[in-house]
Amino acid sequence: DQAQARQCADRLRQALRESSARLDGMPVPVTASIGLAIDQGTGDMARLLGAADAALYRAKAEGRDRTISAAALTVQ
Repeated sequence: DQAQARQCADRLRQALRESSARLDGMPVPVTASIGLAIDQGTGDMARLLGAADAALYRAKAEGRDRTISAAALTVQ
């Protein structure tokens, strides 16, 4: 469901933030923006991927390192 998917995405983002990537010996911050979409039983994968993509671009536009749900886009 939506809440579980968001929790999973947020745990993934936290794990990435806490990871220790290095480039040329220097620490490099790692973050992720995640667009989340849940199929409502239609099975329309093109629509589902489009919704997730729109949510991802909103997450990036709002400052990155966040999870945005496609469901939240339709409410605004």
